[in-house]
Amino acid sequence: MPFSNASDYWQKAIYFFTGYDAPHIDKLFSEWVGNDDIPLMKVEITKQKHVTYVDVDDLQWRIDNAGRNVNNTDFVIPFYKTGNEEESGEEALGDTITYYKARFTLLGNHNGKDRPSGGVYEGGEHKARYDNDFKKSDEGTTWDTGPHTQYSYGTGRALEAVLDNEGGTRGFEWNGIDVPAERVVDLASFGRAADAFDRVAQFYVDRQAELAEWHKRVGMQENKAWKGTAAGVFWDLIHKLNKRYEDYAEDLRNGAMFSVPGDAIRIAGDEFRKAARKLQQEWAAWEARDGNPLSFLSDLLSEIVDHVWDTNISNITYKVHTVARGGTRTTYHATEHFRQDAIDKKGHNYGPLSSLETWKAVGEAAIERWKDSVKENLIDNADIALKTVHDAWSPSVFDVGTVKTSSGDSLSQDYEKDKAAKEKEEAEEKEEKYRKEQEEKEEKYRKE
Repeated sequence: MPFSNASDYWQKAIYFFTGYDAPHIDKLFSEWVGNDDIPLMKVEITKQKHVTYVDVDDLQWRIDNAGRNVNNTDFVIPFYKTGNEEESGEEALGDTITYYKARFTLLGNHNGKDRPSGGVYEGGEHKARYDNDFKKSDEGTTWDTGPHTQYSYGTGRALEAVLDNEGGTRGFEWNGIDVPAERVVDLASFGRAADAFDRVAQFYVDRQAELAEWHKRVGMQENKAWKGTAAGVFWDLIHKLNKRYEDYAEDLRNGAMFSVPGDAIRIAGDEFRKAARKLQQEWAAWEARDGNPLSFLSDLLSEIVDHVWDTNISNITYKVHTVARGGTRTTYHATEHFRQDAIDKKGHNYGPLSSLETWKAVGEAAIERWKDSVKENLIDNADIALKTVHDAWSPSVFDVGTVKTSSGDSLSQDYEKDKAAKEKEEAEEKEEKYRKEQEEKEEKYRKE
């Protein structure tokens, strides 16, 4: 199945949850090749000196000559070839039977005896010369498993660091990839941020109680005589602070155990932690079972060797001919069901057993099987984890509340207003006093 950077949700999720920037899945195997650009393995196909006829009932022969860890090689597939290597069935019938062995050296981490298992290990660049029946080379064969292990194992180790290490991924490094300071993920930061909001909320609660007492002492209503004076400014200050702190305390607590923003941040952190833990558990099960692509290659080679046994090795017969002077000559023949192709248990044909291009296709198929496992166990689950956290952090769910500020003028504006009001009142009182004085004078004049 094709993969792209856009659909590699495992890589994206690990970057989001940990800050660890692993290579993308389509970059893992470009340098993990043997001879003739064959992925994951070195392959040599050698023609044997003579035909070895196999009794199909001789299962010990198969154990000794076909499958894993035989002939001092990781994997061997013996096979017969007849006629044109592109032909099979009736077209391959004939007396020209040759006997070959395809020998496979798996490149990477495996024990060489059983099916390659998973398990975390740090890969890197390796170099080895062909040995045994392989052609020796002064340059040797080099391959690099580093990108694969960074993706398959470094990602899980980064999740473990987030979940289990004090400081999260601060200082985390795995196989050449570190997490820079600006990308560090520390789960404790959720608690620190929440605690900070709790302290702010408690501050406003405590100070508002004090301000309410002050407000009571200076009077709930402003003394008329204080307007336009320093005492009036002080009353305005107490009045405004009391109202604003009352609003802050109410909005920040609003029935919350500690504070509205603090509780929301804790819930968001818990959702993040649960999603990260689930990913880590899914990764741990996957890496132990399917993390190593050589296990998929080994299984595929086993399927092919089964098919070769059923349709190639067991479909040869022979005839014994009498020759001059009482001697005999044996000729070998393919039966009508004879095949000489590499075919897996699902019936997919990779090509002639004698072609290196066939085994290149087999290596590529093993990688695709591994990628299918990655998608099913990591990528699909990572997509779910990202959506889960996204939904938990959406504005409709992640509500830190709204802190309102009481409207009103500044103290200087209040002072100017009070001063103007006082001057107006004084002018009106002066005018009223003058009017009354004039009325009294007129009344006195009339009496005289």
